[in-house]
Amino acid sequence: MASTQPAAPEQWRSQTGFVLAALGAAVGLGNVWRFSYVAGENGGGAFILVYAALVLLVGYPLLLAEFAVGRSAQSESAAAYGRLAPGSRWRGIGLLGVLAALAILFYYPVVAGWALKYLALYAFDPAEAARPGAAPERFQSFIAEPLQPLLWMGAMLAATVAIVWMGIARGIERASALLMPALAVILLLLAGYGLSLEGAGQALAFLFRPDWDALARPQLYLAAIGQAFF
Repeated sequence: MASTQPAAPEQWRSQTGFVLAALGAAVGLGNVWRFSYVAGENGGGAFILVYAALVLLVGYPLLLAEFAVGRSAQSESAAAYGRLAPGSRWRGIGLLGVLAALAILFYYPVVAGWALKYLALYAFDPAEAARPGAAPERFQSFIAEPLQPLLWMGAMLAATVAIVWMGIARGIERASALLMPALAVILLLLAGYGLSLEGAGQALAFLFRPDWDALARPQLYLAAIGQAFF
């Protein structure tokens, strides 16, 4: 007679794999393409101090709470709170995370598709990719096409679905073990290249020089908490 016991949820193979996957979920495009501009426009070093404080006081505790809920319930976010407190009026709050992820899908795959297109360009035609002054025209031509951006977005979504479909250990954990170190190396190379460019000193001053007067502006705190949750 076939067993009616539910299958045990898949587990992470290693703590390192889990940490890398968590970092991959936390460090998004907003931290790469948005942070420096938001910081510079909202007080530079003053913004960074407020942002770091909010990450430690708000973001980190919420992250630990989410980990604790998932570990205790052994379920996805939509059902986890219902398992832990079946009679609570808050049992459906996990659906908010699902809805937030759905909202992100309206724009995130588009930008990720752009990144994949440029990765392919630099891999297969580096001379064209490095042609001086061609970047603005190339990008405008790319996004003006009706089909090509959709194809690259579809390719990115297909890769994401394939990784998730393979499960935690064979999919997410393996992909994180490869992609997160690659991301770190790419960011270090980009930082080194950026520091070698003319005007690097002005860029660093824009990002890190503190404008303490900005601490009196509510916009700084709104931008900091928004970045902490981005």
